[in-house]
Amino acid sequence: MRTPRLIVDAYIMPIVNATINRKRHSDSLADDGGDDTKTLLEYLVTLTEDPTLIRDTLVSFLLAGRDTSASLLTFITYVLALYPDVYRQLREEVIATTSEDRLYTLEEIKEMQYSTYHQVRATINETLRLFPPVPFNIRRSTASPSVLPSILSKTLNGFYMYPKCSVTYSLLHIHRGKDLWGDDAEEFKPERWFAGGSQKVHVINPFAFIPFNGGPRMVRLPGFV
Repeated sequence: MRTPRLIVDAYIMPIVNATINRKRHSDSLADDGGDDTKTLLEYLVTLTEDPTLIRDTLVSFLLAGRDTSASLLTFITYVLALYPDVYRQLREEVIATTSEDRLYTLEEIKEMQYSTYHQVRATINETLRLFPPVPFNIRRSTASPSVLPSILSKTLNGFYMYPKCSVTYSLLHIHRGKDLWGDDAEEFKPERWFAGGSQKVHVINPFAFIPFNGGPRMVRLPGFV
């Protein structure tokens, strides 16, 4: 990872440092008509002058929070077009719990995700289940050989893993597996996420739903992504 980071730093850091210096020596970033006219970098410089923190935030937006969010929104639009009843329920819930005359803070949105927005959260989760933004992923096995247990198979004793080898796994197949989600696994059913639905699946296998990975490699801020 060292070489890719050096390449990223060589491109980004001169731009970051130049913007910080411009902010220090002029008021152009402070009096430019408000936050709506600032670029993301210019806005971050008004919050901190730590170049490392600014770089990390920019990389997070550009790499982690762009394509994944766009993919999720695209597929939500797709499934709502296919299921007008879900769209109607979603719209009614949002209208009943929000106001058009103000913007909501991040803290308020966090509180509403699981308590108020039952249909919204269920629709998002079901879309992520059927259409994960990252349908396949690759990881490396440990430095020592190991045997992974076969939880679902009655004929296999386990899976031998060679040390330091690439392991490809399919979120698309895991999320649509009938052995985990039932015979209707390939159907779009947001109601499976209501109380008593998919929670049973998570008890059996916490890795049945991993759009943001799981364990120590899990995305740190899935709500942001």
